[in-house]
Amino acid sequence: MTGAETYLLKRLAVGAVLVTAALVGLLWLGLVLRHADKIVGEGVPVSLFLKLAVLALPAPLALALPVGILVGTLWCYGAMARDSELVALRTAGLANGGLLRPAATVGLGGLLAGLLIAAELAPRAAQALRAEQLDLRASLGRAALAQGGFVELTPGLTLHARKVDGGGRIHDFIAHDGRAAGRSVILLAREAIARPGEDGLELLLRDGLRQERDRASGRIQTLAFDSFRFVVRRDVDTARRRLDPDALPLSTLIARLADDEASAVDAARLRAELGRRLVTPLLSPAFALLAAALFVRRMHLPAGYRRLAGQAGLGACLLAAASFGLAQLAAQAALFGWLALALPILAALLSLLLASLPRHAPEPGR
Repeated sequence: MTGAETYLLKRLAVGAVLVTAALVGLLWLGLVLRHADKIVGEGVPVSLFLKLAVLALPAPLALALPVGILVGTLWCYGAMARDSELVALRTAGLANGGLLRPAATVGLGGLLAGLLIAAELAPRAAQALRAEQLDLRASLGRAALAQGGFVELTPGLTLHARKVDGGGRIHDFIAHDGRAAGRSVILLAREAIARPGEDGLELLLRDGLRQERDRASGRIQTLAFDSFRFVVRRDVDTARRRLDPDALPLSTLIARLADDEASAVDAARLRAELGRRLVTPLLSPAFALLAAALFVRRMHLPAGYRRLAGQAGLGACLLAAASFGLAQLAAQAALFGWLALALPILAALLSLLLASLPRHAPEPGR
């Protein structure tokens, strides 16, 4: 790489990094402001809240990276074209390939960084984030239960106690358990003792009533008991065993997709997630080469740099929309997933071809 290419590469890389950092900062600030009421209203420690906010960053970072590279490329090449620096570099002997090589290098760097985020960082962060959220929800639930409130400890499970003493003894306990499909259970007990169990929080209920209702038939069964063991599952281990596709590392995602035992619904979700996760990094080199090729191809124009930037931005938006749309359609057929991956690659190759075509000199007076 020549000195001129190195100069262009440094300028482009700095612009891409600054724009990406600004985008991520805005996303992070929006996340913090949207959930800031949790610090005040629910008593979440600031350190824990910041930890949750940091764990939520890798996913938007993967999306911000291609956009940052696109805007950085438009800014760098647009400013150099406006100041006639691109023409000067061409006059100094730098061919189109040399002018495009820095954009290709930054795009490939964004591709590698995006693959690293999509393959490991974002899924691991999503796993840790959900585990922390479950722990936080259980902690807040126990605190609210001690204050006599109604607490949805896990989805479908609501608890209430009139009083909880220091020894873990609960007085006038009520629970509504709707987690099981097709039925709901209401538990009433004069007293309950909370203790840790193998499956999570365990309650030993005394002197109470259990009422079960079948949702389909409306039939109700009632049982009075002197003693009843009620297990409140925290579902942390279950959540780790049955992760959503976006929380699966890339290798695990591919392995589950190849598993013949996966249901049709699970396979569709896995294909859509795999397509989305691979398309996003591929947009980085496609965006960089698309923007750079337009400016390199038309650097002779005396004006119209904003129009070129608008054309590049519109092309990038259409490319992203088509790629993500095809990735979503991969849930219906695997062919759409392959098309989603091929589209950014084809756009990058066409951009290289556009820049390599011979340029005709503009007619006099134009």
